[in-house]
Amino acid sequence: KRRTDAGTTAANIFISGVILYYAHAGDSRVILCRDDKLVFVTEDHHPDTLNERRRLLSEGVTTTSDDVKVIGNRLVKEHISLALSRALGDRDFKKGLSPLPDVNYWSLTKELIKGGTIRIIICCDGVFEGGVIDLKEAARIVSSYENPQESAEALMNEAYKRSSGDNITVMVVRLIPKTGSRIRRGATAPTPAPAPPA
Repeated sequence: KRRTDAGTTAANIFISGVILYYAHAGDSRVILCRDDKLVFVTEDHHPDTLNERRRLLSEGVTTTSDDVKVIGNRLVKEHISLALSRALGDRDFKKGLSPLPDVNYWSLTKELIKGGTIRIIICCDGVFEGGVIDLKEAARIVSSYENPQESAEALMNEAYKRSSGDNITVMVVRLIPKTGSRIRRGATAPTPAPAPPA
C-alpha cells in the first residue's frame, strides 16, 4: 500500500556573486568547507533546540499539550513520535511541525580572500546518523578529491561502510573563482544574517 502520510526534509543553496543563500527544513544540512576545514553548518530543526522550542511554545506546543506534545527531543501525538520540528509532509503533525524553511545567507568573501578550495556539502542526516561520521571528518573526506562527484561518492560510501542505518544522499559543490577575479576586502554581507525580504 502506498503511504501518503510520510514526510521529508530539504536543503538547497543558491549562489549570487560572493553570497551563498541557503534554505533548509529538518535535519538535511548545508555545510561550508575551505580545504579540509569546517567553516559553517546549518542547525538541525529538532524540538529541543532553543529556536525551535521558542517557536513551539509560541504555538502552544508544550510537554503538557492536549494534542501534540514535546517529550525530550521529539514531537509526540498519540502513538506517533517525530524527531523533527520542521519537515515537508507528515500530515499527522499539523500542529507543531512547520514546513517553513530557515532561509539565510553567508558571505563567501572572507573564504575567497583566504584562498584554498571552497566546497559546499548538501546532504541528508543519514551521513551523520548515530555519529558514524562527524562534521570535521566529512570536511576532510570531501577535500581528498578534486572532482565533486568523487567527493560526494566517497562521503556516501564511507557512511555506508560504517553501517549508517538511514538513507543517504550527498551532493558536493566545488567553487572555482573566475580567473583574474578580484575580491574586495570591504565587500562583505553580514555573516550570517537574515535573508533580505523577498
